[in-house]
Amino acid sequence: KEVKTNAMTNFGFQFLLLFVFASIPASLIAMSSYGSSLSDSDWLHGSAEGLLTVTNLLIVLGLRLPTLEERSKRSGRTLSKDG
Repeated sequence: KEVKTNAMTNFGFQFLLLFVFASIPASLIAMSSYGSSLSDSDWLHGSAEGLLTVTNLLIVLGLRLPTLEERSKRSGRTLSKDG
């Protein structure tokens, strides 16, 4: 049986690539402009960590949503606007 992730989880993992691709130039900027690593440059490091936090939230919420929907079906309530 094929198992598929929902759209939010999929987007969260795609957003993880944005974090990776943003961290590489940020690390290079920190090294060339400040002569230090990314972890020593507060505003660059904070921005990169912010992207990682958003990524984690998207993935967790995307994985949690099907469980909440299943529980609401069992109890007779709905989470969607349509139902």
